Amino acid sequence: RHYVVPASKLWHKVSVTSGVENSPTTLYYGVRNTIAVCERWAPLGGFGTWRRRGILLAAHLAQAGLSSRKREGLAAVWQGWRDVRAGRFGQRRT
Repeated sequence: RHYVVPASKLWHKVSVTSGVENSPTTLYYGVRNTIAVCERWAPLGGFGTWRRRGILLAAHLAQAGLSSRKREGLAAVWQGWRDVRAGRFGQRRT
């Protein structure tokens, strides 16, 4: 079962291990894990899956484009995309 609590609030500190917001590591895990969790717990079928993947990929690429380390960020997003499609999980391989 899932529950929604509209009045809930969440504060999230950036992890020391992954670095600052928009770091390549954060971007990698963001794209890879978001796609994996969505597809596991909220499947959409053929077209819906690819539509959602495209939107998530575009959003993460835009976020990487805003980071101070653009080239590394973009490479991390593509790596996360490839890894989720290949079913590779666990620690990021650099």
